[in-house]
Amino acid sequence: MPDHAYVDGYNTLLAMKTMKPLAASDKPFFVGMGFHLPHLNWCAPSKYWDLYVPSQIPLVDGVAPEGGTAMGLHASFELRTRSNIPKEGPISQDLAQTLKHAYLASTSYVDAQIGLLIESLDELGLRENTVIIVWGDHGWHLGEMGVWGKATNYEVAARVPLLISTPHMKTRGVKTETLVELVDLFPTICDLAKVPNPSHLGGHSFVSLLDRPDKPWKGAAFSQYSNPALREWAANPLSQGMRETWFGPLIESVEG
Repeated sequence: MPDHAYVDGYNTLLAMKTMKPLAASDKPFFVGMGFHLPHLNWCAPSKYWDLYVPSQIPLVDGVAPEGGTAMGLHASFELRTRSNIPKEGPISQDLAQTLKHAYLASTSYVDAQIGLLIESLDELGLRENTVIIVWGDHGWHLGEMGVWGKATNYEVAARVPLLISTPHMKTRGVKTETLVELVDLFPTICDLAKVPNPSHLGGHSFVSLLDRPDKPWKGAAFSQYSNPALREWAANPLSQGMRETWFGPLIESVEG
């Protein structure tokens, strides 16, 4: 199937079309492009699947850390609603390899869509006059600690990708170990766009890090879930209705 047969590819074409009249104006504009993948379900055109050789896809042992915080993990509720996934118990190595293959293919598919958007900025003559920020809303366990899914208190789920490119950036392509948080994006964009920061913002602009990525900065970043093991599905997995589904045994095992 072509890329635009799936929703992320279709929306990418729509975003490219939307930018053309905006680029023709002399007014600044903001475009927020959200991609569904690699959220479940992991469905992407076959050419992205074919980028990976199954036997070369590394897997993890899937064991929770000894002495770790059990309430920071969960029973992979979100994945287990999908067909052909065991409703409880371990995920087999063969299934784990297929799932990770699908995740990687989905990620490569979205990577290609981001590339199309950047190419469109080049064609419109806006590349060097545009702030581009790519980030995710959460990380994802791919079998680490026995979990498949988001919403844990461990770094693999709390950490997100964050890439930024700005006009005249001196350190484009440079990585940094400095800690920033998603609440910092709003004031950072305000600074880069040279518009006033609203007074209610809780984050801090990290514009100064763009030229000095090793500058001393935050000592910690904070994430919070009330109890990931029990909060999946609209934070309401403990309702009687949920207990009467096949989630019931999973909930009982977590509570126990």
